[in-house]
Amino acid sequence: MSIMKEWLFLIGAIVLETFATTMLKYSEQFTKLLPTIGMLAGK
Repeated sequence: MSIMKEWLFLIGAIVLETFATTMLKYSEQFTKLLPTIGMLAGK
């Protein structure tokens, strides 16, 4: 069961990092509020 938990943490980390990177692009150098908040939440 612990191996499954480790894989879930890894997959979750990958998803959050991808989300944060995408939001960083859409924040347009931190000038748009919602994508900036999304980027911070994903990190």
